[in-house]
Amino acid sequence: MDISSTKFDVAIFDGKKFKHFVFKQSYDGFNEFLDVIKNINDEYMIAMESIGTYHLALKQFLNEKGFSVLILHPYSLKNFMRSFNHSKTDKIDSKNIAKAIYILREYAIRSSEPDDLILELRNLLRARKNIAKSLASLKTHL
Repeated sequence: MDISSTKFDVAIFDGKKFKHFVFKQSYDGFNEFLDVIKNINDEYMIAMESIGTYHLALKQFLNEKGFSVLILHPYSLKNFMRSFNHSKTDKIDSKNIAKAIYILREYAIRSSEPDDLILELRNLLRARKNIAKSLASLKTHL
C-alpha cells in the first residue's frame, strides 16, 4: 500500500499481474479494503511504507481486525523501488511495494514501530500541544 493523507493505493501482485485499487483514507475506505482482501483465497501479506503519521490509522484498524501489517523502512524501500522505475506516482509506488514484498518476503527491512499505546500517548500529547497553542493564540488575540 502507498498511503497519503486522503487516500491509499493498493496493489495486489501474484507474481505475474497486478490489480490496483484506490480507497479513501477513512473508516469507510478501510472497510472497503477489508472487503477486497476477504475475497483473496491465496496467501498474502499486507505491507505499507512508514510515512509520517498517515499510515497509523489504517495500521491500527487492521491490527484491531486481527490482521498483521508489515511496516517497511522508507529508505530501504526507496532504494529498492529505484531499481524498478524512476517515475513516481501513487499507483507505481503501490505496485513497486507489492513487487518488493513478493520478491523479498521475510527479508524486507521492517521499520521500527512503537506499540499502539505509545502511538495513542503520542497523539494525546500532540492534541494537548495544539490546544495549548490555540489557547495562547486566543489569549493574545483577546
